[in-house]
Amino acid sequence: MRSILRVFLFITAAATLPRTVHAQRVEMPEGGPVRVTAAGWHPGRVAGTLVQATADSVMIRTGDSLVAIPRGRVTRVEVPDGRRRYATRGMLIGIGVGAVIGAIGGITCHDDCPDGTTALTTFIGAGGGMLLGGAAGALVTGPRWRDASPPTTAIRITPAPGGRGIALTLRRSTR
Repeated sequence: MRSILRVFLFITAAATLPRTVHAQRVEMPEGGPVRVTAAGWHPGRVAGTLVQATADSVMIRTGDSLVAIPRGRVTRVEVPDGRRRYATRGMLIGIGVGAVIGAIGGITCHDDCPDGTTALTTFIGAGGGMLLGGAAGALVTGPRWRDASPPTTAIRITPAPGGRGIALTLRRSTR
């Protein structure tokens, strides 16, 4: 009887614990650029200039509007960490576009071209597209975002394997 009472008290106490415990403060530079992801918040991710971060909310200026996000809904905070280039993405897009253009050129050749022309023009188009797309992607830059979210601790209580007792799982992510 005592063990059943202990298990009941333990489960009751564990059920009242929050599932995820967040750190109280995230170091966010006021006046600096920030990108915040919030659960159950439309549009989900807001990027802009941090106006104020309090214990209750995070206020971000996006263009002409001011957005206040409840602190409890914030799941991820990102701050800029330099610039990034898009050369790889440009190469991949260039390969696809170049291959399609090359294949169309080979197909439209009809009877005037020898066998294998479509494959050759597709290959040449893909190579040319890769070079042009990589060069164009190297010229395009954008911000590189770094996760500045606080570490989280998740607590999970489940029945132990075999059905006797309780398993307590504690997971900490440091991001």
